[in-house]
Amino acid sequence: MKKISLCSVIFLTCLCFGCSPNDYQETIIISFRYMQLISDQSSETGFSFWEDSQYPNLVHRYSYGYGHRVTQEEYDLYIDMFRHTIFDDDGEDKSFVGFYLDMKKPSEDRMLKVGKKIYEDSFFYYSFEG
Repeated sequence: MKKISLCSVIFLTCLCFGCSPNDYQETIIISFRYMQLISDQSSETGFSFWEDSQYPNLVHRYSYGYGHRVTQEEYDLYIDMFRHTIFDDDGEDKSFVGFYLDMKKPSEDRMLKVGKKIYEDSFFYYSFEG
């Protein structure tokens, strides 16, 4: 009788832990895609993103640990590196617009910011203007 009880306890324990909501990704992927800006007054920000035929497949991916907190240094590095990739030696002054999770309806509350913790794979859209 003790063997059956012990086996039942072990089985139930395995079943409970196997379905645990505490499962999470050990690593997350943060991706960035360059897009053109288009005016969109229905959007909270007044613009949306549009595919850029000049840079159709320009995507950058970075791997981090679960719950990664974006640092100021990383944020600045992204902007500088992406500016170099897009506007290599064209001599124009361009200002950075931002990293947004939604290309059709970008909003301030879904932007990538310094100090933001990332808990899942995320795809951010960005652009420069000027």
